[in-house]
Amino acid sequence: MNSAHLESCIGAKVLTEAMRRSKKPGDAKALLASIKGLGTYDTGGFTVNYGADQQHGSKYVELGMVTRDGKLR
Repeated sequence: MNSAHLESCIGAKVLTEAMRRSKKPGDAKALLASIKGLGTYDTGGFTVNYGADQQHGSKYVELGMVTRDGKLR
């Protein structure tokens, strides 16, 4: 698993949990409200925070570089 896979897994877990908690499944506004209402959510070792004023989930940043041959460094 590389960093892109990990980021995708975390995003999928957050989205799945927000969908599970949504008051109106399938409604975009209800899903957004559900994401904002997640608060602190542990995805299984990586914690994200969402709220009315916190819409980025995490402030963690890792820089990487993709080489010409497609390898991540």
